[in-house]
Amino acid sequence: MSNAEPDSLPIDADLSDQNALAALVGLVYEGLLEPVPWFSILDWLRRRLHSNATGVVLRPASMDEPAFAINSNSRGTRISSNIYGSFYYYFLDTFRHLPPEQVLTVEEWLGEETFLNGDFYHEYYVPRDIRYAMGADFYTDDETECRIRVCRSPDAGPFTAENKALLQLLVSHFKRSVQLYFRLCQIDTERKLYANTLNRIQLGSILLDDTGKIMTRNDVAAEILSRRDGIWEQEGSLQVSPTTQGRRLQVLLNKALEDRKRPIPSVTEAVFMPRKAGHQNLSVLIKSIPRVERGDGKRRPAVEVFLRDPEQKTCPSQDTLSKLFNLTPAEATLCASLAAGNNINEACSALGITRNTAKSRLKSIFSKTGATRQSHLVSILLDTIAAL
Repeated sequence: MSNAEPDSLPIDADLSDQNALAALVGLVYEGLLEPVPWFSILDWLRRRLHSNATGVVLRPASMDEPAFAINSNSRGTRISSNIYGSFYYYFLDTFRHLPPEQVLTVEEWLGEETFLNGDFYHEYYVPRDIRYAMGADFYTDDETECRIRVCRSPDAGPFTAENKALLQLLVSHFKRSVQLYFRLCQIDTERKLYANTLNRIQLGSILLDDTGKIMTRNDVAAEILSRRDGIWEQEGSLQVSPTTQGRRLQVLLNKALEDRKRPIPSVTEAVFMPRKAGHQNLSVLIKSIPRVERGDGKRRPAVEVFLRDPEQKTCPSQDTLSKLFNLTPAEATLCASLAAGNNINEACSALGITRNTAKSRLKSIFSKTGATRQSHLVSILLDTIAAL
């Protein structure tokens, strides 16, 4: 990563100036949106404090996984693969379990003699030209232990009271920022999970802003739109075929957008969209999104459009079917084929088995699933989590 100085805050900034102080605190929170979180603030701190290594630890090391840390040194700021994150070195470090949110130097915490005679100093600090260290520990709402550390070479000299005061000023902001980071990570994980689930069940999703422009679409929706059959994307907007149903869909979209301007419950509408001869109609559901007021004037999600192509079948996972119903691999394969919409003859042809073999397997499948007939079996299979 580049070590370019943040435009908003020179290294020699006078922090007694309120604007400079605000810019400094702003770097902590802006770090949430950087490709490497807190890149700018860690790089700024390292150079301001003449440090050869500055970092923040977001997750302690364990026997199962290394610590999650972001480190800044002369080579840049990156999510660390440093061996400090290993379980051995992480717990060999005796500069830990500090009073929450209190900045201390390593000599203040351990005593200079104990520190310089310790294994961690000789095994880790000395090979990396580190002699001085200061830092603080803090704990998030879920009691995750986090650390911030600033290290110096012997030539840089010990940390001063002014250095400690600067780091102390930022500790509470780092704590809040880290908690926000964890929440954003959770939201992003949930978003990806739901997006993958919609893709898995072959449900297209399109998010429109309050001007009707497309903000996002999932993979299934993108594939449907790319066919330009009944509905497509043009210049960032949804376009529909000039049919009766197409005009109705356009009216419903406009109504959903208009209803956003009034304090009424969210609107849900559904319509079929005809396609070219030989293809089944698309199912389209339109749902307005409750209005969230924002003062930044940016685009806001307003309407979600769901698309279902009946020709795209959801195929249950054979492995999950086996686990749910204790099916053999051969039985699970037959179940998956039937659940995908094939009749018994089509399934036999696709699997290369005889009808008698299929009937024998179905008898066993019925016994294990509780199904009484083939249509009942398909219903049972599609109602399970195997479709996910």
